[in-house]
Amino acid sequence: MSTADELAKLDALRQQGVLSEAEFAAAKARLLGPPTPSRPAPSKTVAQPNRPTKKPKKKMTRRIFFGLFLVVIVIVVVVASSGSSGPSAHVTGKVTSVVALDSNTVRIYILWSNTGKAAGSASCAMNTSVYNQFGDQVNIEVNSTATNGNVKAGATQFLYQDIGVNNGDAQYIKPSDVTILDC
Repeated sequence: MSTADELAKLDALRQQGVLSEAEFAAAKARLLGPPTPSRPAPSKTVAQPNRPTKKPKKKMTRRIFFGLFLVVIVIVVVVASSGSSGPSAHVTGKVTSVVALDSNTVRIYILWSNTGKAAGSASCAMNTSVYNQFGDQVNIEVNSTATNGNVKAGATQFLYQDIGVNNGDAQYIKPSDVTILDC
């Protein structure tokens, strides 16, 4: 009987549970003897005769895919929680001057500035306090104002908006009477 046949018998006994792993290793070492210079020690991945070679385990592949799946989930959660995935706009409006066109109409000039890193627009509420000739506040006009489309990053836009004043006191309105809010 050849050494390979005896190894196959020992392996069969180990697989049947007759021999433990330690008993199999000891019997194998006795059978093969100590390594000599002409015969190197057998490698740990010697293919067994009459036994097909092992295919890569699916568990490792599944673990890799599961790990990649978790990484993708974490990235999606982080991006979603950041609120923005790129540069953003920061558009603000400032009233520069107010001109009475007649006693009931005022033209408000607004300078829109974008200090952000992307183009953007704004739509805001605008409150105009109306004072009479004696300095008494007689009304608050509430309007909305907006940019004319997108303002490029780092750019400005100069626009005006006409509003009606019911009390005939348009000539007394100053830039400080106009407040832009809720942008």
